[in-house]
Amino acid sequence: MIENMPMNITLLIFYAVFATQILFVSVYLPAKTLKRINFVRKNYPKETYPKLYPEGAGGLLASISGLRVLYRYANYFIASLGFVGLAAMLITGFEPHPLGGSEIVVMLYFILQILPIVILGVSEYEQFKGMRQAVKKAKRTAELVPRRLFDFISPGWVFGAVIAYLCWLGVFIYDTNLDGPWQTKHFVGVAVITFLNLAYAVYIAKIALVKKQDPFKATKDHHKQVSATVKSLVFSSTIISLYSIVSMAADRYAFEIFDPVMTSIFLQACLLFGFNLMLDMQPVDELDFEVYKNDAEQPT
Repeated sequence: MIENMPMNITLLIFYAVFATQILFVSVYLPAKTLKRINFVRKNYPKETYPKLYPEGAGGLLASISGLRVLYRYANYFIASLGFVGLAAMLITGFEPHPLGGSEIVVMLYFILQILPIVILGVSEYEQFKGMRQAVKKAKRTAELVPRRLFDFISPGWVFGAVIAYLCWLGVFIYDTNLDGPWQTKHFVGVAVITFLNLAYAVYIAKIALVKKQDPFKATKDHHKQVSATVKSLVFSSTIISLYSIVSMAADRYAFEIFDPVMTSIFLQACLLFGFNLMLDMQPVDELDFEVYKNDAEQPT
């Protein structure tokens, strides 16, 4: 059985998966992101595309140094820290605890890894805020395009996410009842996962049905952006449900020693089908930057 796997094989799997997490989150994704940013700065300068660089926005595109440099070197540091941690584990003979709990190391490091992405998010928010302020001062033209959820994602994927959630809920209820009466932690568990899915639904409705964050973005590019965001959230919901089912199985059938591996794979999957998917679905060389010129028509 899986719980009887030799420790050296278990450790090999753990180190391979954790090393992949370091490389994917703190090396590959930052390089991919900075390549996009540098492409935009090189090909679409402020002099020709001023609307892309709103005054006082403080965005990553607004400064060659500042946040862009912070983003780059923060990832260098975090990646180095991860490999130092891996080396320390090898030297000290680290072994995942057979009853679980070691996944906290993976989770804490992942939180550190996504901090640079938070920097990106804050900068992007400030950039969009500056754009919206600029639009308020200009004459705008209406762009009335009715939008529905299934304009951005196949119904099958949404149905799959709902089924995955219901499967998790059914397994959770069945598994919990095997241990007797429900306790507070069980109700909290159901509430947290349910609230998270509801929060996803509300956010999807907001971005799909309300005005776009970037007021200048071309309609087709906005559609790509919304579609990418909707898909990433739906996929994330599905992944969370599936991970939760596997995690319960690990507790029930005593292979918690693989909790760190499963947690790392889960976290990487969330970024692979989240942030990474959003980048892939919006190739920077296919975006329409003409809308950021001064003579471009103002949208709503």
